[in-house]
Amino acid sequence: MTHPPHEFSPKALGMNEQEISTNPFRVAWRAAQLLYEELFSFVGISLLTWAALITVILGPPAVAALHEMARLAADGRAVGVQRWWEETRKLFRRAWLVGGLLGVLGVIGWVNVRFYTRFSHIGPYIILIWILLLVLWYLVFLFVWAIMAVQEETRVRFLLRNTLYLVLLFPFHAFFSGIFVAVLTLISLLLPILLLLLPAYVALYTTYLTRQLILSAHERAGSGND
Repeated sequence: MTHPPHEFSPKALGMNEQEISTNPFRVAWRAAQLLYEELFSFVGISLLTWAALITVILGPPAVAALHEMARLAADGRAVGVQRWWEETRKLFRRAWLVGGLLGVLGVIGWVNVRFYTRFSHIGPYIILIWILLLVLWYLVFLFVWAIMAVQEETRVRFLLRNTLYLVLLFPFHAFFSGIFVAVLTLISLLLPILLLLLPAYVALYTTYLTRQLILSAHERAGSGND
């Protein structure tokens, strides 16, 4: 089996050996438990994250900081608004590099889909390719913030590379998560009160799942060497 990137190692991630479960339903339940344990803190942080997204300029760092809070919660450590704000300031530049680059790539993909709708012969085939690339873009966008939270590597190209590696190595988990988050978002739009919990829950789910998938990747690689 292909070895995970060096920056993916559990030691580099600061992880301890633990029971590995990549079952997305168990991960979803664990994320709900973590949310309940720090409910008031996460409601406050979610509200502030929504407010930060409205300002645009604070959006990416606020989302990155939220995932850092999710990592702390998964480690059994306390989270809070003050710590979230400190992480928002700390992660400002890196989050904008990641968010800005992915934003540009997303716009390029959407523009190409719109452009090739004008061509009746080759257009549908090219559009299909771009739609598949946009799906991949969506999954990378969904998991890159969790990767940023759980790994020590700070260089943007490695953050994106490791996220792409994770998505391609575990396509079922990535695709399921993409659908799961989309459904949660739709339900939250129908029941707006759930918007108070949506950002925190998605961060907890993706961060916890990311950690489990990385440990699973190394377990597979280790088994392949035996």
